[in-house]
Amino acid sequence: MAAEAVRAFMLSWLLAHHYTPAYADAMIKQANIESRLEPCVRARSGSWLYGWVGSRRKALAAYAGTSSCPSIEAQLSFADHELRTQYTSFWEAPPHRAFAVLRRCFGRGECD
Repeated sequence: MAAEAVRAFMLSWLLAHHYTPAYADAMIKQANIESRLEPCVRARSGSWLYGWVGSRRKALAAYAGTSSCPSIEAQLSFADHELRTQYTSFWEAPPHRAFAVLRRCFGRGECD
């Protein structure tokens, strides 16, 4: 799937799951940094849409019920679950800071 199709799917999914445009944009920017919007990319630096590694990658595989590339929908659903349970500072950030908080906390694991 081409990057623009992935971007469009992500935007539609995120908006349908009650992300405001600013928070949806932050999620898309983070995925672009991690994977260039290639949902099945694998690298030493991480796997799949959000570059998951280690226990988070294993948790995503278990969540999706596959050891191969999870669907985009499963990846977004898992990311949403992580944000709502482990990385809640994303939701506490004002819209203009959503990407910076997402990048630091969800992307780098440097939450306060």
